[in-house]
Amino acid sequence: LEASVAWSHDLLTGPERVVLRRLAVFPSGFSIRDAQAVVGIDDGSGVEQHVGPSGRELVGRLVDRSLLTVAPDGSLRMLETVRAFAEDRLTETGEVLATRDRHLEAVRRWAEAMEPAFDGPDPQRAIAETEGRLVDVRVALRHAEATGDAGAIWAIVGGLANYWWYRGHLREALDWLARAEA
Repeated sequence: LEASVAWSHDLLTGPERVVLRRLAVFPSGFSIRDAQAVVGIDDGSGVEQHVGPSGRELVGRLVDRSLLTVAPDGSLRMLETVRAFAEDRLTETGEVLATRDRHLEAVRRWAEAMEPAFDGPDPQRAIAETEGRLVDVRVALRHAEATGDAGAIWAIVGGLANYWWYRGHLREALDWLARAEA
């Protein structure tokens, strides 16, 4: 399988390779907006010119090459074999910390934006969306803890406070806040 993924990887353009390896930080599904937040930056890689309104085309090429799949809910996903390969490439380039930092910031902004949705007309939609991203949230929280970013932990847990309450996960929320305090 690895040889097959490597062969597909070798056929990618430079910007496609950058996008693929940076998307490896997502442990579960992600949107095109999530992808833009994590890979669409001006760091000299040439990706920023492709990720933006035209980023859909670049991500679409990764879908066309079966390196990303589109889930029934419309989210993008990476098969675990592809993700492991891409994560190895991310490590080789030394981009892990910067990419995980961007992922954390994207999750933080999303969680903060979700806070009013729990009090809106359709809190069940907010709960379902959060459950769909819970693996992603936990990865971001672990990264915040590892890098000592207590503010990010507070922001994410606080933004999703009603989720933790509604779903009976208060112990987990309180554990994260205790870690932030420590």
